Amino acid sequence: MLAVRHNPNYPENCRGYDEEGYSDIHVGQQVVVRDGGGQTVASGKLTGCQFTADGGMKFPFVVQDVPEADFIAVEIGAERRGQVTYSLRDLVTSGWHVNLSL
Repeated sequence: MLAVRHNPNYPENCRGYDEEGYSDIHVGQQVVVRDGGGQTVASGKLTGCQFTADGGMKFPFVVQDVPEADFIAVEIGAERRGQVTYSLRDLVTSGWHVNLSL
């Protein structure tokens, strides 16, 4: 799940505004998973958008067939955002669920 802080001007399709730096965050955006060596091992997409009670937005995603590795990195949107790295232990403990926020 990717959570984005709310701007009351976001359109109903949840596409972020360029002037805020969120134009790459939208339904259909690619989610890339890499192993510890930086190789892409799986990918998926942001599959929907939900407005939250506190005025934010949540974008669920599922990435199938992620192989086990000591470390897995998840990247969404433009490369300038970077990636978030998780250890295998953390992924197993969370049931292979990750929560990211901007």
